[in-house]
Amino acid sequence: MARKNPTHVETDYRGRRWVKSSFSAPTTDCVEVACDLERAHIRSSRNRNGDTLAVPGAAWSALVDFAAARDSATSIRQS
Repeated sequence: MARKNPTHVETDYRGRRWVKSSFSAPTTDCVEVACDLERAHIRSSRNRNGDTLAVPGAAWSALVDFAAARDSATSIRQS
């Protein structure tokens, strides 16, 4: 499945640019992510002013790569 451009981008008071995936419907609650040089910050789109989870950038990158590889493998098997 091809990657899509984000449909929701919001900048918070800290200057973090929060992105919600275009794979989410506009009315669907989802997670959003904001990346800086060291970390990926993750929050719920349902509660944007709530707590966030920060993970090292390398860990976020590994998770994204893993998910993309699984998505590619699934697409190949379904072809």
